[in-house]
Amino acid sequence: MMSSKGGARERRSDGTGDGLTQPRGMPTTTAHRIDGGWEISGRKTFTTLAPVLDYFVVLAAVGESERGNFLVERGTPGLSVVETWDVLGMRATGSHDLVLEGVVVPEEARIVPPSDRPPGDGGSGRAWAALLLSAAYLGVARAAHDFTAKYAQERVPTGLGKPIAELEGVQESLGRMEIAIRGARPLLMDTAAAWDRDPTSRARLTPDIAAAKYPRH
Repeated sequence: MMSSKGGARERRSDGTGDGLTQPRGMPTTTAHRIDGGWEISGRKTFTTLAPVLDYFVVLAAVGESERGNFLVERGTPGLSVVETWDVLGMRATGSHDLVLEGVVVPEEARIVPPSDRPPGDGGSGRAWAALLLSAAYLGVARAAHDFTAKYAQERVPTGLGKPIAELEGVQESLGRMEIAIRGARPLLMDTAAAWDRDPTSRARLTPDIAAAKYPRH
């Protein structure tokens, strides 16, 4: 069975703000080498789906100038989730704080990029996230359009005597939604296909990825 994985953002050592990193661009979460592995300490915010993840990808400072990603399994001693996420619109994401207090992981838990990574791939491990989020947004937009269109066909105000779908303003709004969705889908699909097709040209796809994720109104 596939396990769920998630990443998180950095909290400053004083616990205030969203504090992604220290001033020099280094995470405040640290990983120190020990016999047979690593010891990780720190606190992360916005750990999406924290209540249900089996594994967490944790970014930590390794020494003074190096950073590394580590795969940490739920249930590892010293790892805990503090339920700080209490927002109205996105409560279901469960983006609570992840606390690491002397968490020990094996040597192989550090995620190392493959040595045979093709040149020019942009070094972007985040492209998958942008494209995945874009696909989710597109699906939500399609569902919202279809729901609205169905409602407009069924809603018959007493004073109007006919479905609001027959009103010009409603038709125009639905049409604009449809045009935006139809324009976004091929851009997203073409960009994802290009990313898979030619790893050597990935660096040139950054504008396309940004355009695919850009919100359309």
